[in-house]
Amino acid sequence: MTSTSAATGAGTRSRVLPDARLVEFMVCTTALAGGRLNGRLAVPVALLAGVVGAHGLVLVRWPARWGLRLACLALMLVLLGVVPAARYMEATERGNVHLAHDGGVLASDEAVRVLLEGRDPYQASYAEVLAGWRIDVEGRPAANPLADHYPYWPGSLGLLAAVEVPLRAVGRDADPRVLYLLVYLALGLWLGAWSLRERGHLGVALAVCLNPLLLPYLWQGVNDILLVAGMAVAAVALTRRRVVVAGLALGGALAVKLLIAPMVVLFGVWLAAEVRRGRLDRGRAWRAVAATVAPALVAAVPFLLWHPVDFLTDAVAYHLGLVLDAYPIAGHGLPAQLLRAGFLTDPFGPSPVWATAVPAAVVLALGAWWVWSRPSLRTLLGVSGLVLLGVLFFHRSFMFYYVDIPATAFALAALVPLRSPGAA
Repeated sequence: MTSTSAATGAGTRSRVLPDARLVEFMVCTTALAGGRLNGRLAVPVALLAGVVGAHGLVLVRWPARWGLRLACLALMLVLLGVVPAARYMEATERGNVHLAHDGGVLASDEAVRVLLEGRDPYQASYAEVLAGWRIDVEGRPAANPLADHYPYWPGSLGLLAAVEVPLRAVGRDADPRVLYLLVYLALGLWLGAWSLRERGHLGVALAVCLNPLLLPYLWQGVNDILLVAGMAVAAVALTRRRVVVAGLALGGALAVKLLIAPMVVLFGVWLAAEVRRGRLDRGRAWRAVAATVAPALVAAVPFLLWHPVDFLTDAVAYHLGLVLDAYPIAGHGLPAQLLRAGFLTDPFGPSPVWATAVPAAVVLALGAWWVWSRPSLRTLLGVSGLVLLGVLFFHRSFMFYYVDIPATAFALAALVPLRSPGAA
């Protein structure tokens, strides 16, 4: 009697879950409507209505035709990612710096130009290209502190150069968003195909690539899509226990931006925990560790040999607030709250260690203990999101757009299919 009741309860819970096709249709339709209403998707309403109708027809009549489902997803990626970004690029060319871009777009574009001229981007000045892009510090305009710093790890330069050099060769003025949109489209289609094959729906691709916390900043040119791609590839690889591939994906993201470093640390802890439980061969674990750190090290070596002080100042010390012209205390983190409450008085002064480094280290240590104690894939991804959010909260300049990275980790933890440790 008890087993029958349990089975009935399980069946009831399964039946009340919404149809994945309905969820897909609602997410895509809502995203299209939102883009149209906020003015970022300047296309005729009739065209959007046709897109929505065609998508609905595919979901109702041919849901098992994965090629059609992927074609619908590709259209959504173009409409919601590429079209608004193209409008922002046009605004950049017209000089509308307040609407058109994130400051990193101009800095990255200039860094590639400097590198192609044979000069060190970490020694260059970006004051001229950022002259029209001032920042707001507690309601007061201030000069952009990026004027004398290129803050990204050099892996970003290699990827940008690979896309921009051919464009420059044919006389086109390349924009870093070209690279970001190519990665966005490739990631969306790859995740869509994988999600259909493994889950029977497009949920993973929709959650990652139509994330409303990601799209507006993709249009502006924030390079977080490169980190999102690394996290997604790593998560999918780990469902098959391909730890070396996962390490390479995370290492590639780390070589672009150190923001993902807490997740890299937790991945190392997860590998050690799996080895301790006998679920992972020690040799494979070490190869995964090497794959994780190699991309960032290889990208850094030329600049460490070239001008090590300038490189470490821009790519490391600047983010830790250890330089005289550090980014001011701003945003939504604890230091900014203390500034507004009067406990801190100078937004351009040093941030207190007790409000930044110490609590961030505690958050990372707690996350490492959690992953070490319960080293499942869901735990690794979910705790990575929590730790990333916690570390960012204690940074001197925690801006809202950084939330797209923890949000991606949470989406992957919730939707990526999980296999038992012995399934492989």
